[in-house]
Amino acid sequence: MFQSTIIPLLLTCMVCIVVARMEVRDEDSDSIFRGTREDQKTTTVIVSFKGSNLQNIRNKLKTREFSSRTHRIQSLHDDLQDYANTIQRNVLNMLSKHKSASPIEVHQLWMSNQVIVKNADVTLVKTLQNMEEVSGVMEDIRFTMDENFIQQDYPTNNKRTNADPTWGIGAIHAPEVWAAGIRGAKVVVADIDSGVRGTHEALRDGFREENGWFDPIGKSPVPKDAVGHGTHTTGTIVGRTNGIGVAPEAQWIACRGCGDDGVCDLSAFMRCGQWALCPTDVNGSNPRCDLAPHVISNSWGAGAGLDYFDETLANWVAA
Repeated sequence: MFQSTIIPLLLTCMVCIVVARMEVRDEDSDSIFRGTREDQKTTTVIVSFKGSNLQNIRNKLKTREFSSRTHRIQSLHDDLQDYANTIQRNVLNMLSKHKSASPIEVHQLWMSNQVIVKNADVTLVKTLQNMEEVSGVMEDIRFTMDENFIQQDYPTNNKRTNADPTWGIGAIHAPEVWAAGIRGAKVVVADIDSGVRGTHEALRDGFREENGWFDPIGKSPVPKDAVGHGTHTTGTIVGRTNGIGVAPEAQWIACRGCGDDGVCDLSAFMRCGQWALCPTDVNGSNPRCDLAPHVISNSWGAGAGLDYFDETLANWVAA
């Protein structure tokens, strides 16, 4: 999935997700709802399943031959989807019946063989915990972005107008690569962050509109970024004006994992990770593995000891 002449250069400028090992939390219903206000009797939970073995799917992928990059990614997607459908069948059926009586949202994560349930009450959580195939039910994790990363207002007279490469572009010798005719053409970069301000002068012409935006946080139909961090990282990678982008001819797509308040949800990041393998439309439908990006930027982290993104990372590499 990550094969392109521009990729080593792009990786130089990207800060990747920090992930370490920790067991998935299996919380009881009391601990999940402890501290919840009386008027907030529901929460978002992530359901995991016993005996999940996605590594076996990735190993089988290595033994097969594929006619194209798209064929390989599509095959991985189909195998993961079929596996999740089989393992999760009883839980999904139960949740489907529950939706008729309760306003829950259910999102299948075939990427990691998990299920996200929003607006789950204590009765539903207990039901899930008691199902034979369920290995654990954990509450969604929320991360607050450091205030130093949140968008600031700067005087307009500080606006850069020089088209020469910025010092960072020069420091990684990007102009030398450009001189060889390599500027990111035909490469698509996905950014998982706080979103992207799609109207930004450095980015508006590089947006790949087809299946190019997904917002599981606020469901915005068009690229947006109320915080500014995702716009910054995308600009660093593919910005087309004022000498700020490492690969100015590359296109970008993006998934928003943080809200307007700078609070980011693990469940949103996980949905973004799944989206990046086979991008969907803005409604989360019509996945297109042929539109998968060549590079995925994750300029965020949550400290040591978290393994929640491990399966997603492994599947990206396998693709």
